[in-house]
Amino acid sequence: AIQAKDLERFSQICTEAMSLPGASSLFEGLRSKAQSVHGKALQSSSSLGGGGVEVGPLEGKVKEALLKEKVRNRLRQHRGKMTARDSPGGFAMVIDGQCLRAAMQSDIKMQFLEVGVQCRAVVCCRVTPSQKAQVTLLVKDNIPGQITLAIGDGANDVSMIQAAHIGIGIRGKEGQQAVLASDYALPRFAYLERLLLV
Repeated sequence: AIQAKDLERFSQICTEAMSLPGASSLFEGLRSKAQSVHGKALQSSSSLGGGGVEVGPLEGKVKEALLKEKVRNRLRQHRGKMTARDSPGGFAMVIDGQCLRAAMQSDIKMQFLEVGVQCRAVVCCRVTPSQKAQVTLLVKDNIPGQITLAIGDGANDVSMIQAAHIGIGIRGKEGQQAVLASDYALPRFAYLERLLLV
């Protein structure tokens, strides 16, 4: 059995050995900018004295454009850091669903892919099923000679499993959808090592 001290030591080794050029904290920086713009907009609205001009909060396309620009800048920044220095443990990227939506737009996605393939690990968290498939297809369609493998245990993994060259479904509590959509089915994650190393 794994002890708490072992997990703590493993966590310490990972954080010391890896540089995490993640993009998951982008939204917090945008939130303060959006609130500032929103506050100024409300001040402008009240000073206009109801002259038929309507000013509302920062929404939709403006918010997405800010996020897209922030993601583009962050990717450019980390690409420069990764080429400038070598990290003994390698690099990892952590990106959430909102930032991934911006990174997968046509004018940024190749930059995202370029940074991603330089990492030892890319963690996409809080993403939709279609985003899982998009990331899989991005690698599959743009890196010739590489084989993509998708592993999932629920209905939300089906599109990713079907998009990959090889799909593995794990039987689980979430039902049989992943198993039915996969090329290979396993009863438990524990059997994955044997399948991959054969």
